[in-house]
Amino acid sequence: MLLDVLKAAPNNPGALYLLGSNLVRLRMFEPARRVLGDVIRLSPGNADAHLDLSFALSGLGRQDEALACCDAAVRLAPANPAAHMQRAMMLLAQLRHEEAVLAFDQVVALAPHFADAHYNRAKALTTLNRFEEAVASYDKAIAAQPPYTNAQAGKGTCLLSLGRYEEGFPLYELRPSLRKLAEHRVYAQPRLTSDIDIAGKTIFIYHEHLLGDTI
Repeated sequence: MLLDVLKAAPNNPGALYLLGSNLVRLRMFEPARRVLGDVIRLSPGNADAHLDLSFALSGLGRQDEALACCDAAVRLAPANPAAHMQRAMMLLAQLRHEEAVLAFDQVVALAPHFADAHYNRAKALTTLNRFEEAVASYDKAIAAQPPYTNAQAGKGTCLLSLGRYEEGFPLYELRPSLRKLAEHRVYAQPRLTSDIDIAGKTIFIYHEHLLGDTI
């Protein structure tokens, strides 16, 4: 049906946008980039086209251009939390953490219960060593989308950095890397817990990430 419309009216910006958006969802980023570029030439005020073009460009590794498209989408649709979210995620990917925090602030101002925005804001704050603020953002993510295990694990990391070990360690044990490790590594030895007497015993240690963990 969509292709029939485009065959009859190849410069129909609405139909072209739907095609480009679907190509993004199919991760066909190069054809999506070309189609959405045509949409923007025909309809430069289409904020959604700029936003979807940012996804396509990001998928192609063209991060600076993707961020420029996010800026355009935000300028054209300043009340759209999705546009601000994509911009914040692009800044986070470019390790521009302070700017990313400010961008996530815009998202949660527009959508206070956007769990992923709170979660990624907390990640940026953690990188900036702003652990108390990060804990507060993780809490908001968990409240918006319980149990949000990744947010609980991230909170655990921050609590450990703050020296709040009794609170932090149980949450840190929920970290994704440990869950993945449990799925792929099965050993006959029991896991070491605080109630096991290790006197005269050998402890088997294996690394979770890289050899630095073992050292």
